[in-house]
Amino acid sequence: MSRRAGIGGRAGGGCERSELGRGELWRQAPCMPPGRRQPARQPKKGTLSPFADSRTSPVKGEADRLEVSRKSNRSVEWTITVCQNPLMRSRLRRAAKRIGCLFAVLLAGFWLFYLWQPYRVDWVERRPERPLPRVPIEETGMLSPRSRVLIVVGHPDDDAYYIGGTLFRLKDLDATMRLVVCTDGDKSYYPFSDPKPLRRIRRREEEECARTAGIRDVVFFGLPDSRMAVDDALVERLADQIRWFRPTHLLTFDPKYPYRVSHRDHRAAGQATVAAARKVGFPGWLMLFATLGPNTAVDMTEKWPDVENLLAIHKSQFYGERLAWIRRSVKAHAMEAGERFGPALAEQFRAFRL
Repeated sequence: MSRRAGIGGRAGGGCERSELGRGELWRQAPCMPPGRRQPARQPKKGTLSPFADSRTSPVKGEADRLEVSRKSNRSVEWTITVCQNPLMRSRLRRAAKRIGCLFAVLLAGFWLFYLWQPYRVDWVERRPERPLPRVPIEETGMLSPRSRVLIVVGHPDDDAYYIGGTLFRLKDLDATMRLVVCTDGDKSYYPFSDPKPLRRIRRREEEECARTAGIRDVVFFGLPDSRMAVDDALVERLADQIRWFRPTHLLTFDPKYPYRVSHRDHRAAGQATVAAARKVGFPGWLMLFATLGPNTAVDMTEKWPDVENLLAIHKSQFYGERLAWIRRSVKAHAMEAGERFGPALAEQFRAFRL
C-alpha cells in the first residue's frame, strides 16, 4: 500500500510523517481541511517531553520570565502609586521613624547594660606585635629569701586564683609579702545579694587565705566592687603603699595586654598600680599576671594541691560544682602556661622594669 494512501477512506489524501530523534513531528497534509492544523502530541503526565527536559523547556522558561516581568511591573506600579500618594508617604515616614526609634532604644539599652555589668570585652585582642624577649625567672630575683613582694588585686579571691602557686613558692623561701585588696568583693558573683554581710565574710576569707599562703599583711581599700575607677586618689594611695613597704617586686594585673574578656576592676587595679609605680620611680621588677604578653613563668607543679585548698577557703564564692569548675579553669591556665614555658603547671607573668 502506498505511503500516500488515504486517511479516513479519502482517496488520494494522506499525511507525510518525518521522524526527528525520539519524537515525531506531524505537518499539515492535503487530507486536512484548509486552515486547520493537526494538534501536536502532548506527553503523558509524569513523563518528559520528547523535545527537551521540562526543566529547560523554552516554553516553561518563557512563562517564568513573563510571570517575573508581570510581578516586577506590579511592584513598579505600586511604588509609583505610593510615591504619588501623600497619605501613603506620611505613613511610611512614620513607620520608618518608629523603626529607627526602636533600634536606637535597643542600642542604648545594650550599651547601658554593658556599662552596668562588670566585665569588659576587647573586640580585638591586645597582644604584642611580636613575642616579647624571654626573661628567666631567676634573672628577676623574685624567688629569693630577700625579695619583698607587694601584691595589688581587685577582689579578695584574685590572689588565690591567679598566683596561688607563686605565693606558696615565695612562702617556702620566707619572702616578705604584703597584699593590697582594692575592693571588698561585696558584689562578687551575686550582684543582688545583701552587700554588708558579704563584705565581712569575704574579708575574713581573704585574711585566712593570706595566712595560709604566708602573706603577713593585708590592706583593704574598701572601694566599691565592680565600680572601681582609676583616679588620682587611688594612684596616691598605692604610691603611699610602695613608699612605705619598699618592695623589690610589684605584682598586679596587666593593664596593657589583658585577657580579651576580663573584669573592669582587674584592669583598673593594674592601671592604677603601674601609674603609682611610675609616680614614685619604682626601681624594681613589675610582674604582671593575667596577661596576653607573658615572657616568664613560675613553676607551680608541686604546689597544685596547695592551690586547690587555697581556692576552697573562699567558701562564699566557690563551693560545690562551682568550686570544681574554678579548679579546672585554674589548672587549664596553668597547663597552657606550662606548654609555653616548659613545666607541667606554671603561672606566667610579663616581667619588666620601668
